[in-house]
Amino acid sequence: EEEEEEEQGWRDGFPQGGGENLRVIEEDEVDASRNAEYIKRLIRAEMRAGVPADRILLLGFSQGGCVALRAAMTLEERIGGVVACSTSVNPAPP
Repeated sequence: EEEEEEEQGWRDGFPQGGGENLRVIEEDEVDASRNAEYIKRLIRAEMRAGVPADRILLLGFSQGGCVALRAAMTLEERIGGVVACSTSVNPAPP
């Protein structure tokens, strides 16, 4: 009998639990918003630690690019920039 290989998800690359707060986005507005809010919390934590907002960059590929763009577009502070590759812009909810 052949063993079925477990499919790896995009969150599996995070070191020791770094991705448990991110959710796979399957055209689900709730998860997309939740992921962007999580990234915004990380940004604010860095700013509280003394990192100037203009020195913070977000980078994302594919689904990560969607999250990076949404987080940057809905963040009250202006950050240094966003690099989003092979992705699309999903508008934030009204």
